[in-house]
This record gives sequence, C-alpha cells and structure tokens, in this order.
Amino acid sequence: MTRAIYRYVNMTLSADPDAEAAIIEATCTTCSATSQPEIGDSPTEQREKAEKWCLEHTGQADDYGRHHTGFRATVTMFWRVTPEEELDPSQVIPTMRSDSNGDQVRGEGEA
Repeated sequence: MTRAIYRYVNMTLSADPDAEAAIIEATCTTCSATSQPEIGDSPTEQREKAEKWCLEHTGQADDYGRHHTGFRATVTMFWRVTPEEELDPSQVIPTMRSDSNGDQVRGEGEA
C-alpha cells in the first residue's frame, strides 16, 4: 500500500514585484506584424502606443492594396505566489518508524 503525506499551506497570489507591471502589445490578425512595447513604459503608455501602432498599421496598404483592420491585443502580467510558510522539500526528510503493530511506516523528520 502506498501512503502519501499531504500538507496544506495558505498562499497569496500577487503582482511580481521584480517584474514589469504589464506588457501590452498589438498583433495584426492579417499579417502577424506586432507592435513593439517599450519595457519601462507604464501600462497606460504601452496601451496608447499599441493603439497608435494599430491605427498607423491600418493606414498603410499592403502589396495587394488591402488595409489591415483586425488586431489582437495581448496583455502579459507577471504574478508571484507567496506561501505563508516554507515549502522547500529539502526541509522535510522522510524517515521510517514503527507503528503500534511493529510495522515500518514512513514519517517526517526535520532537516
């Protein structure tokens, strides 16, 4: 019989403090051209630049005389999960112990 030990840990999900707040870009659904977001710009600045890029891209006809009018907006955000207690598996070392019947069972020991 296989035994498993489960441990429940409360965790918090929040914006990653070490990453950009967001990266916003637009992609043409006709030709796959993509706006080039500038890292370091605020999300508002990135959105405004992506919107301007879409309008400029639509204004330029391609080799077939078509104007591209469809775009996909992508917002990339970075999150971090923070556990309320240590999750490092190296801190818990499986050990063997005897139960009340003298059978060997797996337990936990601290590193």
